[in-house]
Amino acid sequence: MNALNSCKALLAVVMLALAWLPAFAAEPTADDVKFDSSYIWAEASDMDKTMAYQKAMAELLIEVNDARAASGKKSLTESDILSHTTEIVEKSTTRTYSLIYIPRAKALSLTPKKSASKSAAAKPKAAKTPPAATAETPRTTKTRTTPKPATEVKPATEVKPATDVKPAAASEELPACVRTLMKIPMATDALDFIADFKSKGAVSEHGVARSLEEIPDDAYCLIFDSTYTVKAILSPSVSGGRRNCHSGNADTVASYHGCGVVWFKL
Repeated sequence: MNALNSCKALLAVVMLALAWLPAFAAEPTADDVKFDSSYIWAEASDMDKTMAYQKAMAELLIEVNDARAASGKKSLTESDILSHTTEIVEKSTTRTYSLIYIPRAKALSLTPKKSASKSAAAKPKAAKTPPAATAETPRTTKTRTTPKPATEVKPATEVKPATDVKPAAASEELPACVRTLMKIPMATDALDFIADFKSKGAVSEHGVARSLEEIPDDAYCLIFDSTYTVKAILSPSVSGGRRNCHSGNADTVASYHGCGVVWFKL
């Protein structure tokens, strides 16, 4: 009887302890994040997992800074939000799908470590290591393999450059904000400037393209590779073709295989 009473007493203690343990909420799924306004999120896909992450992070930064601008707050950089983001990765047989999110309250409460300045354009920075390969900055990643979606968006074939596209005018004739971006070697810094230009009214819209079809004809294109190095800035499409703002030659986004694209309108 004493043994039975002791067991009952021990069980009561265990049950009481369990009652006080904090409940561990399950990690949200991609659908949970998309339908919950308490998160800010962005997603992208690519055959290369690093590029998929890079595209999603670039778009997330735009979404975060748009939300902060609406609340009268200063823009953040990728380094400001990186440790507070979570990535959900899904894989098909040929592509990696990256969804990155951050709690809206956290995104709005963060304080910029530094603000973008013209010195960034005057003093080019050394190439940065893509976030996916940066060991110093913690990032939560959840990976699961799923069947290839039937609605996968395939890149469109961009119109070849028209032979009658006139050469670019001298750089002095380009808009001031475009001339500034042409001096910046890193896409991470260029995104800061684009967000700043938008807050000042010099840029009306901007976004990250997941496919060529998503790029507006009347938008400039900032193209960057997997190391965030800017490869080119292309003009809006004129007479069916774009031109390279640096060389003045006819050029297309499709020429830059495996690169990310940020478009912006003036």
